[in-house]
Amino acid sequence: GQVSFEFLVLVGFLAVIFLILVGITLSKNNELRKSKDFLEKRTDCIKLSNFITDAFVSGDGTIINTEINFNSSIDPDGRLISVKNKEEVFCTMPIFNVTKADLEKGKVKIENKNRFVIVKNEISFS
Repeated sequence: GQVSFEFLVLVGFLAVIFLILVGITLSKNNELRKSKDFLEKRTDCIKLSNFITDAFVSGDGTIINTEINFNSSIDPDGRLISVKNKEEVFCTMPIFNVTKADLEKGKVKIENKNRFVIVKNEISFS
């Protein structure tokens, strides 16, 4: 038995279609992964901004303990928080009465002292 030329062309055509579909699927998975990463960092950023605002609005002596999932920086002059992993994500905060801080992933203490919010990593000795 000899395989017909038409059958070989059909198999080749189907293989090309299959490879195109695999390429599209991998591309979409990469886009979804990037979107998920962005949303996780953005959520962390907004959560930190909300806690800083809550501590300020709640008044002197307020302490909020929380945890962040990414390294973050607080820039009070620009009223910006940046969350870093491979790519950086920014969000804003409505106050500038806050310490400039570079925070590492983990436990964070947010404290209002005399209407000024101090944000720092909480060191645990466990």
